[in-house]
Amino acid sequence: MSSLHALTQISLSQVIQRCPLVSAPSDSIRQVIRQMHQAQASCVLVMEQQRLIGIFTERDAVRAIATGNLDQMQVSEQMTQQTVSVDESEVKSIFSILSVFRQHQIQHLPVFNQQQITGLITLQGVVEALQHTADEYAEQAEQEMSDRLQMEVALRQAEAKYRSIFENALDGIFQTSLDGKYLSANPALAKLYGYSSPDALIAAQPNFKRQLYVNSDRRIEFINLMNRDGKLSNFESQIYRQDGSIIWISETCRAVRDAEGNMLHYEGIVQDIGDRKRIEAERQKAEQTLQQKNEELFNTLQQLRATQAELIQSEKMAALGQLVAGIAHEINTPLGAIRSSIENIAEFLAETLQHLPDFFRQLPAEQYLELIALMERSSQKIGNFSSKEKRQLKRQLIRELESAEIASSDTVADTLVDMGICDNITPFLALLKNESGKKILKMAYQLNSLSKSSSTVMTATDRAAKMVFALRTYARYNVSAEKIEASITDGIETVLTLYYNQLKHGVEVHRNFANLPSILCYPDELNQVWTNLIYNALQAMEHRGILQIDVAQIADQIVVKITDNGKGIPLEVMPKIFDPFFTTKPAGEGSGLGLDIVQKIVKKHQGSITVDSIPGKTTFTVFLPIASKDSSING
Repeated sequence: MSSLHALTQISLSQVIQRCPLVSAPSDSIRQVIRQMHQAQASCVLVMEQQRLIGIFTERDAVRAIATGNLDQMQVSEQMTQQTVSVDESEVKSIFSILSVFRQHQIQHLPVFNQQQITGLITLQGVVEALQHTADEYAEQAEQEMSDRLQMEVALRQAEAKYRSIFENALDGIFQTSLDGKYLSANPALAKLYGYSSPDALIAAQPNFKRQLYVNSDRRIEFINLMNRDGKLSNFESQIYRQDGSIIWISETCRAVRDAEGNMLHYEGIVQDIGDRKRIEAERQKAEQTLQQKNEELFNTLQQLRATQAELIQSEKMAALGQLVAGIAHEINTPLGAIRSSIENIAEFLAETLQHLPDFFRQLPAEQYLELIALMERSSQKIGNFSSKEKRQLKRQLIRELESAEIASSDTVADTLVDMGICDNITPFLALLKNESGKKILKMAYQLNSLSKSSSTVMTATDRAAKMVFALRTYARYNVSAEKIEASITDGIETVLTLYYNQLKHGVEVHRNFANLPSILCYPDELNQVWTNLIYNALQAMEHRGILQIDVAQIADQIVVKITDNGKGIPLEVMPKIFDPFFTTKPAGEGSGLGLDIVQKIVKKHQGSITVDSIPGKTTFTVFLPIASKDSSING
């Protein structure tokens, strides 16, 4: 069979795609575009109950991308509904198919057989089949040179067939000489370049370098690629139309060679890609605008975070200022106790230390045991006695000492009471009847005082250290944006320590703390929450009443309840209590930002806060989620 005959006998099976992509009308456009991309397909047939209702092409995809949300838009909204199809039995030749393409100005043609979809024909597939046949013809031409007459007939037939394709193609088709002269052009190319006809285009012979390409270097690149590879594909450039307007085109071209391999001319296809370029430009502009808005939003968010941090720290320092006097008192009190105890220790060391070796050397063994007994009784002292109680105990001891005929009973009674030995002194009566026994009592008293002073120093030091630690913990502010693990109850205890001076004179604190895990949080900011809520509770009770704090775990949340038995919140105030700048306090006593800041901090932890109030009872409840490190990172 000759090459020319093969060109005219291209079968339907050579151009039909037997398994075209199919979608339902309800499929999302994003899903359909993904199918097209994966299958390298130029269209999808939209079927409903085995009936073709439309076709979704690359052009429809471009239009959809430019107009809407691909996930929410169904393919039926953007598909081409006026579909043209053919029955497989009616296809006589490849040229009858081309006639359908030309008549309806389409590039995709569904094929049916007895009302069942059997395949899809694309214009590109037809062109490629023809091109493939033409290539086979060129390869066989040398073998058929002996039959010139038959070849000329076949050539005329092929030319006639090719001319039909050439004239009816939607894309521009051309042949040019190697130096850039048009040898042939189809109507689509002439129209694309702004000429009335192919003859007008060929007659004008626009200079490729100076008159056609906007960037003259593109012609040089074109020639270099053709010389190197003999072909090129999707060569995109801007060109001038005849009227001077500029459009975007894409060229696919190959070099035609003679039997010896010498390059004769170029032939190829030109497509108008102006719509695609406009869409790309609009998309790029939209992406740039979106990026700019994202940057502005990020900068604004950073400024808001910085402002909120400053506001929280300002509120924290304001609250700390209200506590300064009480904190100073709570630190000065143990310092005074430490100083007094140190003076007692120093006095003992100065007066007694040098005599201790002689005292114990001269002390008989039985009296040494009595000294130890006195010290042990003294160490068993329980509780602190008031002045009135001490006077009563002293009178009882004096009567008992006088009954035992012990001299200086008043002085001995004073010493015993100070040592905490207030009853059952019978074991010591024999010792106290002589002067050496009274010296032993004095030494026991001095050693007891030394022990008491040391204990006082330790207690006062612990108390001052606890206050300083609470103050340092509260005043600190973690500038890191990362959450850290912290104990909710430790934070509440820190705040209660700072408020100790205001609590101890009239407020009874009831703690109901469950054994809870640490949570990922911003502990410094949560301390501000507890400070505001506890301070408001104290004010509501006028610093006298019961403050109850409950901390428990309910499901995957930690729940903190702070309850006071103050007068309650008026009903008309409740809806506005978390509003910024709203306050019921007199001018100068509050900014109205306390509860607003509290709510913002809680929301920052993905938590919530509620308030319930009746006359005589108000409860603020804070809900905080328990999040592990992994879930925090993933979230």
